[in-house]
Amino acid sequence: MAEQAINSKPQGDAWRKPLRGLVYIGAAGAVLGSITPFMPISALLTDLPSHFAAYYFIGLFFLAALAAAALPLDFSPRAHKAVWGALALGFALNTWTLAPYYLPAPKTKPATSFKILQANVLFLNQDTDALQKLIAAENPDVIALSEINAAHAAFLKKLAAAYPHYLIEPSRDARGLAFLSRLPTLAIKRVSFADASVPAHVATLDINEHTVRILSLHPRTPLHGLALRDADFAAITKEFSAHKDTPLVVTGDFNATPWCPALKKLKTGLSLTDARNGYGLNGTWPVWLPAPLRLPIDHVLVSEKISVQGYKLAPATGSDHLPTVAVLSLRTD
Repeated sequence: MAEQAINSKPQGDAWRKPLRGLVYIGAAGAVLGSITPFMPISALLTDLPSHFAAYYFIGLFFLAALAAAALPLDFSPRAHKAVWGALALGFALNTWTLAPYYLPAPKTKPATSFKILQANVLFLNQDTDALQKLIAAENPDVIALSEINAAHAAFLKKLAAAYPHYLIEPSRDARGLAFLSRLPTLAIKRVSFADASVPAHVATLDINEHTVRILSLHPRTPLHGLALRDADFAAITKEFSAHKDTPLVVTGDFNATPWCPALKKLKTGLSLTDARNGYGLNGTWPVWLPAPLRLPIDHVLVSEKISVQGYKLAPATGSDHLPTVAVLSLRTD
């Protein structure tokens, strides 16, 4: 009987062994991934993992439950310390990364506000009805679109009476752009930065007798040109750092989350704040995933002289991205 009792214990614990292996691998992977938003080096091995902070945060809860099941109290103290220490570090890193999007953002007394609708409308999408309804519902002052095609362009040109200042440049691929404004606009021009094949729009607006510049861009994806995307970010930083006294908005589908090394350098270099701060993570891509799993790769970034009064996602328009709507104002303090 004693021999049977001795032999039964390892058999009863046998299921824990593969579970412990999963916990060890998962904890190590989660910590390594959670560190990448803090790395200054931009390469595929640091850029791609940096986009999944929300995934790591959610996954750590599952790993904690698995660890509780796989590591009984009488198991190796060293293993307990290693696993629970790694999980605590992962929670701390991701809490630090995600907290700005959920903590209340400081607000200033607004002057006259203006609303920007930003959207990647997908060049394969031929249906403009949803976009038309969205514009009618939101009534934005500025519209900045990427991946517009001929169908989008035809519809947008019909808005000339409401938006007399515009630059509409459709394309058969992802390079199409459109910028429309009903605010007094001094200029809208097509530009390019380090990657000459990727256009951007720069508009100069007169808002309450203050010059405001808005840059709309759609750089390459990291899998199809990480170095070129990062070079664009660096060139934009250099170009606009000479004009820091002019209020600036940088918007578009950046193919980068807020935590990737190159975009963090852009934000730091131009002292830009993410408009979604205080309004939730608001992931935009891909549209078919549940909200916590969508990546926030569509952005509205604002300089220090611009205050954010509101930020939200808008209904889908047939694209794989959700549009964003930001209400901004010039600071009066």
